[in-house]
Amino acid sequence: MIELIFVACLQSAPETCREERMLFVDAPLLGCVLGAQAELATWVARHPDWGVHHWTCRAGGASEREA
Repeated sequence: MIELIFVACLQSAPETCREERMLFVDAPLLGCVLGAQAELATWVARHPDWGVHHWTCRAGGASEREA
């Protein structure tokens, strides 16, 4: 399982940001990297007040192991 992790910030208040995650269940890491822009474009279209400022792909569960 691969996670697409990104930071989304409000267009009207760029200092207001939040971390979001999407899962790529049956895709390798490269699948996430290649598909991320399309997924993020869809997310932004559904959340027009928000903009994506940073994103990364990593193996699912990595954030839990780091905690």
